[in-house]
Formats: sequence, C-alpha cells, structure tokens
Amino acid sequence: MDEFNLIPTNSLINASFDALKMDADEDTFTDVLSATAMNMDESYFVKSIGFLNQLNESYTDSKIKLYRCIAESNDSAILLESFSDYYVQMEAIVDKFLRFLDNQINSFNQITTAYMDEAVIIKEHKKALTEEIKNYSDDNTEGFNYTIREDIPDLSLVDNFNASLFDSLFNSGVNDLSVDSVKETISAMQLEQDVRNFRARILGMDGELSDNEFVNQLRLVFRDNVSGAIELDIDEKSIKTIAEQWFSKYGFKSQLTEQYKKIEKSYQGLMKKVSAICKNNNGLTVSAFTNLMPGDIGVEKIEGKDINNNGMMMSADMMLQIDIYTKAKLDQLQKYTDVTCMVMGAKMDAMKDKIRQDRGILLKAIEVLDHPDDYYDARESKGKANRNATIASVEAPSEDDEINEKEDSDND
Repeated sequence: MDEFNLIPTNSLINASFDALKMDADEDTFTDVLSATAMNMDESYFVKSIGFLNQLNESYTDSKIKLYRCIAESNDSAILLESFSDYYVQMEAIVDKFLRFLDNQINSFNQITTAYMDEAVIIKEHKKALTEEIKNYSDDNTEGFNYTIREDIPDLSLVDNFNASLFDSLFNSGVNDLSVDSVKETISAMQLEQDVRNFRARILGMDGELSDNEFVNQLRLVFRDNVSGAIELDIDEKSIKTIAEQWFSKYGFKSQLTEQYKKIEKSYQGLMKKVSAICKNNNGLTVSAFTNLMPGDIGVEKIEGKDINNNGMMMSADMMLQIDIYTKAKLDQLQKYTDVTCMVMGAKMDAMKDKIRQDRGILLKAIEVLDHPDDYYDARESKGKANRNATIASVEAPSEDDEINEKEDSDND
C-alpha cells in the first residue's frame, strides 16, 4: 500500500475533538491568513483548527472589552457606543474567516494541480487507461470509497438565520416591539441546542450532534461511512472511471469555488444587517430597520414609548435590548463560522486523499499495462497455489477420519 502512496491524511483519520483543545500558544503556522506552502501530507482540517484557535482568541478579547464596559458604565450612550465597537470587531472576524477559507481553497487548487501534473506517466497512458485496458483485476489494494458530496456543507440554517435575523426590526411592524418582548426573545434563545442542530444539518443529517460526534462524522461522511481502510474492488471498469475523473481534475476546483461563493454570500448578507444595527446606535433611529419613509426625526418625543414610528425614534433602553439580542445572535454566528470552517477543511482533506489514492491505483494499473507478462504470470502462479491449497485441504484426511480408520483396524 505504501509503495503507491495510498495512505490517507493521518492527521484527519486519527482526529478527535481533542484537536480543538490545542494549547492556545502553539504556533501551528506563521500566518493564518496567507496561503502558505502545504504538501499532500498536511491537513486542511488541522490548519483550520489552528486558525480557529487564533480567531476565537480575538473573539474572546472583544467580548471581554464589551463586558468590562457594561460592568463599569451606567451611561446609555457609552454602552451603545461599546456595542457599536463590538459589531465592527465582529465584522472584521467574519472577514478574516472568509479570507482564510478563500486562501485554503487557493492553496488546495495549487497543491493538487501540481501533484497531478507531476504524474506525467499517467498522462502518457491516458488512452490505455480510459479505453484500452482489459481483463484487469486488483484485489490487493486497501483504501476508501470517497463520497465527496456537493451538497455538503449544507448552509440552509445559515440562510434561515440570515432571513430570520431581526425580521421584526426590518419590517413596518417594528412599532409592535417592546423592551419586554425583546427580553423574552433573548431568554428563549437556546444557543447550544441550536449549534448541535447546526452541526448535523451542515453535514446533511437530521437531529443533532455533540462535539465529539461531529468530529467523528466529519471523517465518515466523506468516506462512505467507513471508519477504516477496506479492500477495494478494482477492475478495468473502475480504472476507466478513475482515469476519467483524474483527467477531468474531478471538478473539485469549480465545486469549491461555488461553495465559497455561497458561504460568502450567506455570511456577508448577515453582517450587513448587523451593520444596520450598529449605525442606529448613535442616532437611536429606526429608519434603517423598517421600510417606512423617514419622518422628521426628533420632532416628536418618545414620551414613554419604546418606539415611536411617527418620529422614527426609539428609546435608549429599547436600543440596548436590541444590542443584547444582536450580541447573542453573534455568539451563534461565531459557532456557525467555526463549524463551517472545519467542514470545509475536512472536505478538502478528503478530496486530496482521493486524488492521492487514485494516483496510486492508476500507477499500479500502468505497471500491468507496461509489464503484462509479469502481471498475468504472477496471477496464474497465485491461482495455481490457491487451487493446490484447496485440493490438498480436500484430499488430506481429517483427524476424525484417522481415528475412525484406527478403530476399524483394531476391531479387525
């Protein structure tokens, strides 16, 4: 198996959720946002974990600053300004996530293209592998049946999150909101349960997944739900299929590009709504939240109301509750980016491992094409040996037969 380089990425095959608990001081790579040189033995999943550790440090720092301000200030204006600063920092974090993912994909495309192009001998045997190979059988190769599904990651929950986020703020019925109703919404939120559901949905599954279950499924979902290498059934038909995929580059580049566009659209669309919240912190206006025409802002007072649509104004208390709600939703978003990043890293590892496995399988087939006599002589010798072993086992007397013969002889 080693001779043809069929062993998959060890770091992903042996991954467990302990990888997410790496020492925060561990420098996994020099610059997490640069497409640093990787090779076919390195793991995009592990690199994603290193990036998320650093990204989450930034996220934690931003939360600490916000909490400190909330604890130390009773001034509504200062609190609202602090939330605005927090939103700006969150936008930067989401932007880093998208840039990192883009660089991962670019790195994958460069490395796998170079790896395939250097296998010149496969290109030279294109016609033989795709058309001419016959009577080929290989029952001595172990590996995986890779299942690289185009519908994973499933971003439907991200899109629903985006569509439902602040729905009651972005419509003409905003005057129905009150401080108490927003507080009730915040109290009813179940962040951890939502994240467990998201881990399952992004992998195209129903139900929910814990941390450890999610990491285990990351390995299985792209390997036909098999945890360890199996004996592959390789014949001339499968060689032709593998060769055709090889020469078409598997379509991996276009698949990853399209998936990145969807991810970018989903997360950037969500952050635009967060930006609208941020802009309204200073003026306490609701015009950006609704499809109403802006009124003569400031002419009418709030006069005890949480929201006054006629004057397009809201109370500082109301805005503060909206900020608290928004912050809770951003906690949810941060978990979503973590999960999305890990899925994409695991998927690129599976793609890379399939390419490497297929190269080894094709090289073995080329050995047969170039030295057919050696191949068929070896198979004939193996077949004879198996047949002789079978005949010998049939003809050899069993221990029970020998005992019966001895008893018959004694009786005589």
